[in-house]
Amino acid sequence: MRAGICYVLHGTCSFRFGSQEAIEIREGQFATLPEGTYHFRVLGEAPVELIMVWELPEDFRSPA
Repeated sequence: MRAGICYVLHGTCSFRFGSQEAIEIREGQFATLPEGTYHFRVLGEAPVELIMVWELPEDFRSPA
């Protein structure tokens, strides 16, 4: 996965990158996530809705 920001709209989840401590994100929170391979878990009974946001490379941006 590319480095980016994860916004959790509903539910609670966690991301674990390698041997690092898991990053837990609850409803209404966001976290900056690093680039790399990860394990994703839904925590609790509620489904998770999230939005991932990445910065587009300059080649994909519209001219101002």
